[in-house]
Amino acid sequence: MSNKDGLLSQLENKVNKEYTDYINSLYDLDAGEIIDCSYKTIIFKEFKNILAYDAAIYFDEWRISKLLEVENLLELLYIDWLKFEDSVYEEYKEFVFGYWSWDYFKGGDTKCQTGARGL
Repeated sequence: MSNKDGLLSQLENKVNKEYTDYINSLYDLDAGEIIDCSYKTIIFKEFKNILAYDAAIYFDEWRISKLLEVENLLELLYIDWLKFEDSVYEEYKEFVFGYWSWDYFKGGDTKCQTGARGL
């Protein structure tokens, strides 16, 4: 096993543990608080998967070793993501006001299932 492979394995273990610890912390919350954390949960999982499965492509040994030094890496990424994510709001507006297909309304059927079962 190369040094990079060893570091990648450590990184995968690190983010898996951080994610598992985060998920386990949700068990101490009531249903409303868990719902409030749903976006964070999704982003944590995405970052965990990116770091666990794609880091080899984008990071050299130095970068991987630096990530291993970060305490609460998923939390740090999430906090920085929230700063970046604000810019995505404009893309949402573009979609709703510019790209969304209004053909939906032409058929006369405007009923859409809502709630968790409608997703």
